[in-house]
Amino acid sequence: MKEEEEDESNALSNIIIEFRPGLFLTAILEVSCLILKNISNLPTIILERFNELFSGKCNITVNEDNPNTISPESNKVLSDFNEHFRVFWTCQSGATLQLSEAVISLFTLIYVGEYALDEQKTVLQSYCDLNNLNTITDDNINNLIWLF
Repeated sequence: MKEEEEDESNALSNIIIEFRPGLFLTAILEVSCLILKNISNLPTIILERFNELFSGKCNITVNEDNPNTISPESNKVLSDFNEHFRVFWTCQSGATLQLSEAVISLFTLIYVGEYALDEQKTVLQSYCDLNNLNTITDDNINNLIWLF
């Protein structure tokens, strides 16, 4: 029995832990924009995590990076990325009523009316063309528009 326990502890000692940035942090590190849908569906605790990012200092603390993969042990605060990094969030009409004033104050709100049917088809067809999705038919596009 002891031999099995020793084998297990040796196996665990060979494990390398690596922190991998998620969608949001990857966009920050690559200094690119991020487009997220339906902000009103995010839990408040996640929205609160963005307060640090969208405050005047524009920092984000990566406490999760325990193995120091992208940040040194002595400094878990990433900064100086706000010049080119942008976040765009969408929400349904009227969904901002579900958000607190504190959250709304972090954003510039822009109202855009719904796309007409022919505009939706043009957008979807452009997306398909840009991503080499040549197998999508007009019927598929019509079905997608109906779903959303």
